[in-house]
Amino acid sequence: MTKKVHLYGVGGGGINIASLFERFRGRETDLKVVMDVSYVDTSRANMRDELDVNRFYHIEGLDGSGQIRSENLSPIRSAIPAIVNKFKPADLNIVIFSADGGK
Repeated sequence: MTKKVHLYGVGGGGINIASLFERFRGRETDLKVVMDVSYVDTSRANMRDELDVNRFYHIEGLDGSGQIRSENLSPIRSAIPAIVNKFKPADLNIVIFSADGGK
């Protein structure tokens, strides 16, 4: 039975790591999973040309965290329902991020 896995690359570090799985997106792998990959950030700086802009969610009204991580907590938290609505959860959902963002 094939399962669906969704990777959410969040922030610069998460986007960089999740993009490594882009080549598997939509294809069944040897592990019998179909992978989906999407990207979320407070800035457009990490959106690279080789990534599908339709798979990217920019949190409206923000342009990075300006080295103060707590600054964007409320807008990020408020955006979660819209993110999950745009990029539907799968059987297994993995959020990839770094603990060093916003600096």
